[in-house]
Amino acid sequence: PQRRKPLLSTYEPDKRLESWLKVKKDYSTSSETLDLIPIAGWHGQGRKSQWWSPILLAVSNPQTGTLEAVTKCMSGFTDKFYQSNKEKYSPGSSNVISRPSYVEYAGEPDVWFEPQEVWEVAFADITLSPTYTAAIGLVSEERGLSLRFPRFLKVRVDKSVDEASSGEDLAVLWRKQVERA
Repeated sequence: PQRRKPLLSTYEPDKRLESWLKVKKDYSTSSETLDLIPIAGWHGQGRKSQWWSPILLAVSNPQTGTLEAVTKCMSGFTDKFYQSNKEKYSPGSSNVISRPSYVEYAGEPDVWFEPQEVWEVAFADITLSPTYTAAIGLVSEERGLSLRFPRFLKVRVDKSVDEASSGEDLAVLWRKQVERA
């Protein structure tokens, strides 16, 4: 029989130890991206306190004409992007609106954006979510889908809001992910 070396340390949940590292799935393992619509934001914390961070992103639902929240994103942005985004969606501008009836989301962001942009977003995984409504009914009757570790890649100036990813697109990617697992 094979002999195993004794461990130099034991694993303890919720403790940071030099001897144990948490390994997260890399973005590069999923080459898929989604084209999402920024619909709202919160006042940032700490270094990001002057900007909107995180940003709430949505997929479209062409059948109902609604936008379904899928994730909050706060990764991949440059300070320059944060600054121009804050100026674009400054209170009092025509780009800021009151809570829209066509958005499916129970949370209370600090500001709602007029849906007008499409952002390409990378992610590590798609997960079932009790919070987000994206693709609800397509893979689960009571849960929507969300993205783990979303990261902004770029503004898709070549796409209109009508060309953004849909809940069905998200569900297709989720099913592919489940098949690979």
